[in-house]
Formats: sequence, structure tokens, C-alpha cells
Amino acid sequence: MSLKSKAGLSQELSQASQVSQNSTGSPEYNEEDIIPHLKAHYNVPLIRTTNDLIKLVVKILRKLLSDYENEYSRMILEIIADIREPLNPTDEETESLEAKKNKLYDEMVKLEDQLEELQAEKEENIRQQNVRQANSINNSITILDQKLNMLDNEYGALVDTENSIYRRALTLASILLETCKLDMNDPGIVRILTALIGPSLQKTDVPEIRNEAIRCLGLYVLLDSDLCKQYL
Repeated sequence: MSLKSKAGLSQELSQASQVSQNSTGSPEYNEEDIIPHLKAHYNVPLIRTTNDLIKLVVKILRKLLSDYENEYSRMILEIIADIREPLNPTDEETESLEAKKNKLYDEMVKLEDQLEELQAEKEENIRQQNVRQANSINNSITILDQKLNMLDNEYGALVDTENSIYRRALTLASILLETCKLDMNDPGIVRILTALIGPSLQKTDVPEIRNEAIRCLGLYVLLDSDLCKQYL
């Protein structure tokens, strides 16, 4: 239970104790009054999101691994690299998420252009009272519109995957920068700045990611402000 929850529980128990006092003025805790307050706090889950789970697991990992030869730091850097793999695949034959997004976006733009042309052609046939041709064009529009919606859903799924990657990687980076003694010349540490924090700061449409990136940048500046000036 968090300190905030404990403080809230203590306050509510204090309020419950005021319901009944004995002759000496000392509080008497009535079970019927206290149990609802206990349940209200202990039913709140410690883990609400995947990021909460990541933080808990990393804290446990920090307890298990020694600082000998930076074993903990190396492991966290490897995990961050694995999480980021779909963004920048090491395998040249594997498409990055960004490449897949760009390809889908180009296909959607082409479909939208085709739809505009067909819509104009349909309206022209309607003006000429060519009903059969207008209906045929309308069927083509329906098919293209369905395909466009399918591509739009695929694009949205890729964006969600990309954002999830950034969230998990930034959570780990934040913990690493906050709790470890790091060699700032380590290429893995530099990549956190250039390949993770930098791109995350550009995600102005996802405040949650950008805010976490700003926090990571602040922690990084505390460790090496000169390097931040060089790359950002």
C-alpha cells in the first residue's frame, strides 16, 4: 500500500473512532464502522498498468543483482535494446515500424485520391442522369472505402504498438538513470539519449510519452549536461 493510501486509511480510522468513545475518552473501534474503511483501501490494486508491473519487477531485479561489473545496468540496457528492436531492427531484411507506417500512409493517400476522383465521376453521371453508371461507381466507392478503413485500422494498431514500445523503454530508462552509477561513455547509455529520449520528445500528440521523456532528459542532464547539449 502506498504512503498516500496509508495516510488516507489512518485519517478514516481516526474519523471512525470518533463514532464511539468510552468513559475515559479513549476511542473504541467498532468493527462495523472500521471494516468498510479497510476494504475501501485494501481493494485498491497495487498494479494498475503494465508500467506499474515493470517498475515492480525492476525493483525486485535491483535487489537480486549485485553492482559487480555493473551487472544490473547492463541487463537493463539489453532489455531496453530488445524492447526498441521493432523501431530500429538490426536485421536489414526486417521492416521498421516507421517504414510500415509510411507504406500504409502512402497507400491510404492513394486510396483517398481515387475516392475523390470516383466521387466526382459519380456526381457527373448523376447530373447526366446515367443512373446505371452512377450505381456502378458507387459500388466501387464502397469497396475502396472498406479497404481504406481496413488500412486505417492497421495504421492505428502500428501507432499503438509504437507508443507502447516507447512507454516501456522510457520507464526502464527512467529507473536506470535514477538509480544506477553509469558510465556516460557507454554507447548503450548514449543511445538512450539519441535514439529514445530525443524521438520521444517529438511525440507532442502523446503527452504521457513526452512527459516521461522530459523526465528522462532531466535525469540525463544531471549526469552529463555536455552530452545533452551535443546531441539535442
